[in-house]
Amino acid sequence: MAPKSRSSRRPPRPPQAGAGWWEDHERAVATLKNVSTSYSRELRSTMSRLGELISNRHWLSDGNYKEALIRRQLIGKLPRHFEVGTGFVMTMAHTNKLISSQIDILIWDSSRYSPLFRDGEFVVIPPEACRGAIEVKGRLTHKEFRDALAKLDSLSQFMEYTRRESNIYKAIIAFDSADEIKFPSSVFNRLVRHYNDTPMSLSKRLWWMRTAATIEAYPPPRHVERQYWLDWESHHQPPTQLPWINAIGVLNKGLVSLDVWRVNGELCPHWTAYATVDGNDDDTYGRLQADLLMNLLSGNNHNQFVLSHTGMRNVNFATQPDVWPGKSSLILPVHRTADIHNICDMPTDVFRVHRDRIYRPPNSPK
Repeated sequence: MAPKSRSSRRPPRPPQAGAGWWEDHERAVATLKNVSTSYSRELRSTMSRLGELISNRHWLSDGNYKEALIRRQLIGKLPRHFEVGTGFVMTMAHTNKLISSQIDILIWDSSRYSPLFRDGEFVVIPPEACRGAIEVKGRLTHKEFRDALAKLDSLSQFMEYTRRESNIYKAIIAFDSADEIKFPSSVFNRLVRHYNDTPMSLSKRLWWMRTAATIEAYPPPRHVERQYWLDWESHHQPPTQLPWINAIGVLNKGLVSLDVWRVNGELCPHWTAYATVDGNDDDTYGRLQADLLMNLLSGNNHNQFVLSHTGMRNVNFATQPDVWPGKSSLILPVHRTADIHNICDMPTDVFRVHRDRIYRPPNSPK
């Protein structure tokens, strides 16, 4: 699947831009794209060498090595006050002990918090220290997907014991997927079933997200062009994303990434599926890593982050992959098409495009 040409999406010339500004922009985008895709190439190349040596004889060691490989990638990219390990998140709530499932990769703030227990890379940390949680899968199946979602969702029980503006970035990274996983429809179907069938109800998750939101928009800085700011502001709100999974990435298949949108005036979780290209242009992991860094460094407040880190914003948007063709987004709760009247106050033509892309599970009302 070839990416769309960016020439058709050429924006108006920014103020004070010189001649040839678009060509300079395109060269910068190509450079950033090459860097982004190199991360996925590096992961696949390393695992290919291991696969040639051991085949499928030592699947447990193979899985552990994939986790270690991702941890090593993250350690080289994260600011030094974050540490990367594996283990549990735990807190004492009154007389009850709350503990998560064991998480493959935990990212935590060691500059402000001490672990409850530590032995090498294995840690037990309090929820306020945790900033990221990642499950790594060699081959994603329906069962592996269901189990990984359940493990990451065990962190949602800490919502009432952390600051409301805090967030734990949760993601699943798979090196491959079984034929039964149809991207992105299988991912969307699993998300709908998971959030409708888990002990924590969908209505409670929505209530927590909406009451924790900071509704006021930040004024755009003067040096950011208005049309770019409006696009950012309409798609990025600062409510907590703790009740939801942030990203599911499958190398050579695509990435599903969380945003929060206003649908009919109410904040709703919204996942967008992005297409990747077979071969050397797969930027699934690079895009997920950029999303993780944005979330960690912004403290869950993307608008405030833009005011002081516009450079990272520009890098993030420059490497944005193309939206999956067809039904490319999921909104919870599932809406009937006729019941969606407004999305982020988009203009009518843009609104219709986004509404037509919304996926609805089988047997859901049209």
